[in-house]
Amino acid sequence: LYPGDTLIVEPGVNVMVNDNYKITIRGVLLANGTINDTIQFVSNSSTPAISNWVGFQIENDLGGRVQVAYFKGGHAEYLFKTTGYSGSDVLNISNSLIFDNKYAIYGTDNPSFSINLSNSIFHNHEERVFTFCQNSIIENCIFKKGKEGIHSGGSYNITVNNCEFSEFTESTTRTAGTYTNCK
Repeated sequence: LYPGDTLIVEPGVNVMVNDNYKITIRGVLLANGTINDTIQFVSNSSTPAISNWVGFQIENDLGGRVQVAYFKGGHAEYLFKTTGYSGSDVLNISNSLIFDNKYAIYGTDNPSFSINLSNSIFHNHEERVFTFCQNSIIENCIFKKGKEGIHSGGSYNITVNNCEFSEFTESTTRTAGTYTNCK
């Protein structure tokens, strides 16, 4: 997806990605399903597993932005990885299921962009569910099963409200920020 372009994925679309492929985002990806008609990006392998495909590489310094809702994404190394240093909202995930990835989200260690997560489930990630992403609002999400839950290097502006964390082998959170009504 090139700078200046917008790709709209319609509700009900299922994308099966071949092993070792990635989807590079330098424009805007809008993948907004509905409660009855989700959008899915998963491995095309006959035996899907963590890290079958690379994931979405969001080059936000070239205009990359992603918004997903009623979305299911799994079997990637980094389902959503940001690589640039530009400001503004880079990734918005709502009402979605993110599962069976090495990293659900992996962002460049830079405080100039934001990520917003709401009403979503992040389940069964080999490593961290959320790492190196700053200026973020995370609300009404469930983080379950993996090495670590939310992790971010340094002290950044992260607000976490009404979230649940369980079944992590190392730590639930290793991030400074404001946590309200979390368990």
